[in-house]
Amino acid sequence: MTCLEVIEHLDPPVLATFPAIVLGLYRPSLLIVSTPNAEYNVYFSELQYGTSNSKFRHDDHRFEWDRPAFQEWATTIASKYGYNVTFTGVGIEPMDIRKKIHDVGFCSQFAIFCKKEDVLFPSLTFDYFAQLGVSPPQIRFAHVSRTTFPYFEETGFTDANIIQEIQDRVPYLITPPKDSSCLVIPSGSIIEVDELWSMLRIRQICKTRTRLIDALRSTNANKIFELSADGQKIAVMYEVPVIEYTPWVSPTSTASIVSDEELATSSDDDCKEVKQFKNLKLTDKELNPQHNQTQFQQQEDQSTQTWGQMYEDVLADTGTW
Repeated sequence: MTCLEVIEHLDPPVLATFPAIVLGLYRPSLLIVSTPNAEYNVYFSELQYGTSNSKFRHDDHRFEWDRPAFQEWATTIASKYGYNVTFTGVGIEPMDIRKKIHDVGFCSQFAIFCKKEDVLFPSLTFDYFAQLGVSPPQIRFAHVSRTTFPYFEETGFTDANIIQEIQDRVPYLITPPKDSSCLVIPSGSIIEVDELWSMLRIRQICKTRTRLIDALRSTNANKIFELSADGQKIAVMYEVPVIEYTPWVSPTSTASIVSDEELATSSDDDCKEVKQFKNLKLTDKELNPQHNQTQFQQQEDQSTQTWGQMYEDVLADTGTW
């Protein structure tokens, strides 16, 4: 569980309940908490650190702790809830500046809490709710839905398969010549291997960058690609056809420049879409932006009501917290 740059935004009553809820109730095996290190503010002249006019890094910060204060807070709650804690951080000052000012630590300080596996520490659920004078929940969570994201499982791609995939993409990786009359790009074009590896399909079929390099060095790549000695670039050893990009013209713009007489006498299939557009009759409501906005709002309200009913149904089936 991570809690990065959060606690400094919590009001005191909320911060006071943070350890009991996170470490006592949820009890993650690992918790990472970060917060600004106030000592580092000496490098931000506009914050006027160490003076009576000192400021926080952001106006919505409730506090900014120095290292001793943060470490005391973290050590205390770690001991109370059965965790070990270590400290680190991110963001250090340049070496030339560090020589002039004493060590002030990291820009953002981190506490890493690891649950003690050899300590039997009961959940504080019941004790915590007893302190509040309320009955503990019988059911903590209600499972509402599950989503399984698909992932790539195909295997068995040969060197020839990989080279063919690369060839299919080469025309899109090479900048065509400025001369629009050129139909092919001469051999010798250079492509960065990093650019190939950035393509999802290439990563899927190769699995590793080493596999990609091996394919580029295989006999299947002979007379097609030549890999540089450092394995960072390939030269395309054949002429690459220039991809012709046909500008897309919307039916609206096309209809505005084609007359009814021209359409009536034309049997060309290219005009079919324009004819359909000109024959399209829009109602006053469809042409009225206010009507479209009202219709969208009605759909949004209906969606909100649907989710609200689902939530009420879950509470009815599982009970309330």
